[in-house]
Amino acid sequence: MQVEELFNRVVKEGLEDKAICQLDKALEQAKKIVENNHRKIEAEYLQKVEQYIRKNKEEIEGEKAKLEVENKRAILSEKEFWINKVYQEALNMINKVTSAPQYKEAMKGILQREVKSGNLVYCSKKDLDLVRSILKELDMDTEVQETEMLGGVKVLDRRSGEIKDYSLKLFLDQVFDNMRGKLSDVLFGDV
Repeated sequence: MQVEELFNRVVKEGLEDKAICQLDKALEQAKKIVENNHRKIEAEYLQKVEQYIRKNKEEIEGEKAKLEVENKRAILSEKEFWINKVYQEALNMINKVTSAPQYKEAMKGILQREVKSGNLVYCSKKDLDLVRSILKELDMDTEVQETEMLGGVKVLDRRSGEIKDYSLKLFLDQVFDNMRGKLSDVLFGDV
């Protein structure tokens, strides 16, 4: 029985060595599979995280651009408010202009230069007496009618239908439009 025991022992040890060798190989393959799967999963999640970050960055940039536009609109609106406030103050000061002695001289110059016989002159209610007295002084027989205006005159050539506008509001609007950029610089600087 010794041979048989020896034979069994040799076979058993051979089988055990073979089994251990196969187990080692299987273990190595299992480790490789686990590592490969781990890398794949890690790469997938890394890609998802990068996409999430990219998407959030785009959303943040979009919101930032939107806020910048809204901010610019708010600033422009505020600037426009203050420019209009200055314009209203200028309109309110027209009464000072119409009471100055230079106003009468300017009106006389306009009427002398622009009014012809047969024309119709429009002026404000407060300028009615002034315009009539200037026309009388210039010895012009011209009809004068009251209209809604701040000051100045409008002259209608009845033959051609042409109206020449010398109203203070028109002058103020033209000057204001020309000076708008400079006014903005004075009020707001380089903001």
